[in-house]
This record gives sequence, C-alpha cells and structure tokens, in this order.
Amino acid sequence: MKKLVFLAEAKHVKHIKAMVRSRQFPSVSAFLRAAVDEKLRRTRQERLNAQVARYCAEDYAVKTAILSQCRHSVAAPGQRTTGRAGDPCRRISRRPDRPRIEAS
Repeated sequence: MKKLVFLAEAKHVKHIKAMVRSRQFPSVSAFLRAAVDEKLRRTRQERLNAQVARYCAEDYAVKTAILSQCRHSVAAPGQRTTGRAGDPCRRISRRPDRPRIEAS
C-alpha cells in the first residue's frame, strides 16, 4: 500500500469520524479505501456504458444505411425475402466489421 494525503472539508471529516465511531467502518483509512473502490467501480461502469452507447449508435447507423439500400420490401413474419445472394439485407445480422466492446 502507498500513503496518500487526503484533503477534505471539515464537515466531511466529521461525518467520516462519526461513521468510524458508530463502527460502520473500522477506521478512516478503511472508509477511504471503500470510497475509492466504489468510485473506481462506478467510473469503470460509466466508461463501459458510454462505450456500449457508442457501439449501439454506430450499429444503428450501419443497419439504417444497409436497410436504406434494400430493394425489396420487408417480409411478413415467417416469410422469406427474395433478395439476391449479394444483397446487403441478407448480411445485416452478421457484420464482422463491428467494433468490439472491451471492459477495462
């Protein structure tokens, strides 16, 4: 472990010490470690959510562009389309060029 200097407002220190006195945390250091862990967890989740949102937006744009190129009408449920083998509408669900989402 490394030592860090922590600057806080007096009211925050007062609340932290009250939690330590009430045995919610064994020490001020334990509280700070838990707070840092929680902040890092939330930051990772927010970054992942933003990455997923960008992925979905890009995927939606790709699908919209491909669908706008389709020459045949949308088939009813259970019906097959009559697109050619090279028709982009047939490849819409298996796009290998989609970016990967990696959790960090």
